[in-house]
Amino acid sequence: MPSSPDTEVQELLSDVVCEHRVLCFHDARRGMWAFSREHLWMTMKNPGAHHNHQEVLEVKDFRLTSATVLSRDQAAAQIFQGNLDVVKLIERKAEALVDRWLAWFRSETTDLAAWDGSVSVDM
Repeated sequence: MPSSPDTEVQELLSDVVCEHRVLCFHDARRGMWAFSREHLWMTMKNPGAHHNHQEVLEVKDFRLTSATVLSRDQAAAQIFQGNLDVVKLIERKAEALVDRWLAWFRSETTDLAAWDGSVSVDM
């Protein structure tokens, strides 16, 4: 890991209905830059459901991701009106983004880096 501190700034997205994550697990048996990937579809908590200090919360309708994971079929049914093609499209776009991030990391360092980022998909 790099020894310098890292900072990430995320834009607050409105009307978020779910979070799609791609977990990348380093697969050392297959090589230095080989990863197994797992797609997760996460539901959201209700606005304000997670805050212990409501009086200092500036964005009252801010929502965090819950611990509830949906299968791809459940995500299609519950979030995208049964449209599995939309789920597959988002997964393909996420895979392409992961490929680009891993390529960038390979060009910038010899160390494996951790990254947690967000991407918005307008429907």
